[in-house]
Amino acid sequence: MVAIQKLFRGYEQAYGTYTVDQQDQRADGKRKGQALTLREPVTEELWSRHLSGVQGIGIIPIRESHDCYWGCIDIDVYKNFMPETIVDKVLELKLPLWVFRSKSGGCHVVAFVSDPIPAQKLRDWLKEVASAIGYAKSEIFPKQVSLQADNLGNWLNMPYFNSDSTMRFAYHPSTKSPLSLLQFEEECDPLPSKDLLSFSLESHLAQKKGGQKDEFGEAPPCLEQLCLAGQYPEGSRNTGLLNLAAFRRKSIEDDENFQGAVFADNRKYMGPGSDQEVKQIIRSLKKKNYEYQCDLEPLASHCNRAICQTRKFGVAHHQASLTGLQKIASEPPVWIIQVDDHEVRLSTESLQSQLLFQRAVMEQTNLVPLPRKPNDWTLVLRTLLSKVQVIEMPAEATREGYLMEMIEDYLSSAAPATDESQIHQGVPIERDGRSYFKVTSLFAWLHDHGFKDIHSNRAQYLAMMKKMRQLECHDPRRIAGRPVRLWSIGSPLRVEISTPEEEIPF
Repeated sequence: MVAIQKLFRGYEQAYGTYTVDQQDQRADGKRKGQALTLREPVTEELWSRHLSGVQGIGIIPIRESHDCYWGCIDIDVYKNFMPETIVDKVLELKLPLWVFRSKSGGCHVVAFVSDPIPAQKLRDWLKEVASAIGYAKSEIFPKQVSLQADNLGNWLNMPYFNSDSTMRFAYHPSTKSPLSLLQFEEECDPLPSKDLLSFSLESHLAQKKGGQKDEFGEAPPCLEQLCLAGQYPEGSRNTGLLNLAAFRRKSIEDDENFQGAVFADNRKYMGPGSDQEVKQIIRSLKKKNYEYQCDLEPLASHCNRAICQTRKFGVAHHQASLTGLQKIASEPPVWIIQVDDHEVRLSTESLQSQLLFQRAVMEQTNLVPLPRKPNDWTLVLRTLLSKVQVIEMPAEATREGYLMEMIEDYLSSAAPATDESQIHQGVPIERDGRSYFKVTSLFAWLHDHGFKDIHSNRAQYLAMMKKMRQLECHDPRRIAGRPVRLWSIGSPLRVEISTPEEEIPF
């Protein structure tokens, strides 16, 4: 096992590949391609092909024991993005995290541990880090907190593809210089999990306050972080002040004190602006209670739902996070999506329809996702589908494969006819290593064994059978004086079990 393979060890019985379309690129700068999950062991040979630039590999961080040796914050930003700025943020937090440039110019912020850590605990901790560095909307790996028999988990593209001239390198954690594969392997020394988990967002915020008055201690943590930074980001004035004023409205009952606090917040955190804008916000909040705009910037990048729900003036009901879409390539397909930390399985119809989606989430998690506007739901689906990971299934799990398996069962269920005329009674004939049968007899058997739609969809099933390489359709011929069209397939293997004769005592 090569050194980098040991650092990124995860689920060992499957891996991912991503085939990039060199001619196509998304508007945000990310290259388009197809993500496929293969049910094959992760080997040193696969890693060798990755490092030599032959075929990239993706590793699933969660193992069969539902724990991990590594986790990642996937910062999916590309245009005008400098990964070195994330190295600075990690240094500021004094965290032993590694920043890698991703294949499209974003970055992966990776935590390594020397002893396996439960996936749920690692996810929760990485969410706090993502909130602290201002990228709370980023995807977290592992996406699953446990694995099911057919859900292999979401994988992450590995660094150092084509290692001699790679663009997926690690940055030195202090100098920010790119590291070669050998330099990274020599520098990276995973910590015990208890040392890694010593950071918490709450303690980080308390340290930034430095003993100052805790006026935001019961506010949403996003507002607390933005105010502790001293000034809201450029271009966020309207959203920032409205949400900060909404917090003041919830926490200050007296109208005069409420208004004074909003004017003071405007001067302290928002920079120049007219009193008329402030007065308009105050008038609006007097008419009705505004909910926080959690999905808008600058709040979204500093969101931490778990902490927010414990705050007196936090948000009780958040919009559910939808990530990690997978498609099991069965027939029909099954879709798996992470709703917050819950795994939900969907049909194509229940993924496409928001109403059916809510119903499926309710049935499987006892939670009700907040509804989105129709156009917003379409945008969510397009985003999820742009990164969907397809899980290959055995041939028998496809519609055609299952039909082929049942045809073989039909032929094996009866002894072959010795008289050709028996074909009219539905008994198959064996000749020269092939089994011949009437399709009407086959369809009658299939109908009795679960294919209830076979007669109403006869043409569809016949077209499917004609595509199967093992099956042949023959020209009509006469048997026992009657015309008949036969199909044939290589005769199924028949195993005869002989029982030795012996005296049975009574």
